[in-house]
Amino acid sequence: MCPMSLGTSQQARALETGQARLWLVAIGVDLYDDPGLANLRYSSLDCRGASEALADATQVFPQREMHLLCDGVRTPTITATRTSLQKVASAASELDTVAIYFSGHGVVSGDRTYLCLTDTELSDIDSTALGLHELLAYLDSCPARQQLVWLDACHSGSLSWRGSRDAGATTLDDPIPQMMTLLRQRAASSSGFYAMLSCDRGQQAWEFPQLGHGVFTYFLMRGLRGEAADDRGTIEADGLYRYVYHNTIRYIDKANQQLRLIEQQQRSRGSTQVQPEYPLQTPKRIVEGVGELIIGLKPQRPNAPHPRQAAIADGLGSGTNTLALGKTLQSAGQFELAFWPQPGCKDEELREAIATCLQVESDESAAGDRELSTALLYLRGRVETEAAGEPVLVLGDDVRLSRSWLRRQLKRSRATHQVVILELLDLPREQTEDWLDDLQLAPERGQAL
Repeated sequence: MCPMSLGTSQQARALETGQARLWLVAIGVDLYDDPGLANLRYSSLDCRGASEALADATQVFPQREMHLLCDGVRTPTITATRTSLQKVASAASELDTVAIYFSGHGVVSGDRTYLCLTDTELSDIDSTALGLHELLAYLDSCPARQQLVWLDACHSGSLSWRGSRDAGATTLDDPIPQMMTLLRQRAASSSGFYAMLSCDRGQQAWEFPQLGHGVFTYFLMRGLRGEAADDRGTIEADGLYRYVYHNTIRYIDKANQQLRLIEQQQRSRGSTQVQPEYPLQTPKRIVEGVGELIIGLKPQRPNAPHPRQAAIADGLGSGTNTLALGKTLQSAGQFELAFWPQPGCKDEELREAIATCLQVESDESAAGDRELSTALLYLRGRVETEAAGEPVLVLGDDVRLSRSWLRRQLKRSRATHQVVILELLDLPREQTEDWLDDLQLAPERGQAL
């Protein structure tokens, strides 16, 4: 039978009018009791971020119920997880939409795949982890016609299964192939089922400190917040997948380009250390013959800040070359540009301009507020050493930037990519290398210096 289209004609209207309810069970696990399961850094943040983004995408829907299980909110134990899934499966009605999100470890035991929770014991996996077959059984018993599953469950390709503290290590099998088989079986039997996986078989789901999230969930969040909406403001499952897929691939490619630049810099200085590039991560979708699955509605697309910011500070006042550079950045690079120092500029004003360009994170900023952007700094001046031994960049009579201050701003920057160009006049090579060493961030931070 031809599957029913779950488009705006019925499903979205039911959600908008309150006839239908949106249900979410979001699970994120950072901390594991079993020593054989490595703790993660961003799964809890991913869980919170995904739930907040979905809440934003569905704020026009009056009937919503969200169950959040992550460290710091409600501990994602096997009992708590099963309780939430059972409640949603039994309470949802036919017109409702049910979404399941999971971020954490997935493992294979025998012929089954399991999602690991805080109290999962690898020696008793069947009783203490959530089998994917069990999750799909909850959905099979649920009458909700529209069902979505998002799985970010392949965070480490080198997990070791230790049956006890003294047992030898055994490499865990890749859970993705079995996940795809089970999800395809579910999709074939349901006209309203749609699943997304963070990566393909044999791949790893990458996390990036500058994003504060796994890259898959980061773009899932941005898509839900409106960037995957079509011209009508509709966020549809396939449109969201395409947005996440292309941006995940693009981001990792840019990260590898940055690694190549850093490697070139290091080789030019005689270093033999090489940071390996990130292997490909390609999100996958599992769906069969489904019509339009509406996830959210954004009547007005958000006005995002300009994605590229540049600040040029020429302390020598020649003007011609820096003006030409600025024009090139604006025309070819499409940067939003600020020139400094300006007449009468004081050092605190330039510091504020640099912090704005770098999107420096304040103490109150949340990791989930990070913006995808490129920040470019061009600083031209002379270097002096203060009485306390602190190197400073002199950009004018009253404008001096210490190297330690600049290092702090680069580290606290929320910009996804940094390009920093320093023209340090008459500085010996060894002192120039001191500046590079001091300002260079870790390779995964996406910086070209």
